[in-house]
Amino acid sequence: MKDTAERSRLWDLCVAAFPPYAEYQARTERRIPLFVAEPSVA
Repeated sequence: MKDTAERSRLWDLCVAAFPPYAEYQARTERRIPLFVAEPSVA
């Protein structure tokens, strides 16, 4: 994800849905990857 503002917004949603993600991020130096799943058009 290249857009930093969008990643920040999505990360906040992830942490709101599953708060342990924030603890996980605090324990590591790496940036936890995010992805957006979109339905395919057949």
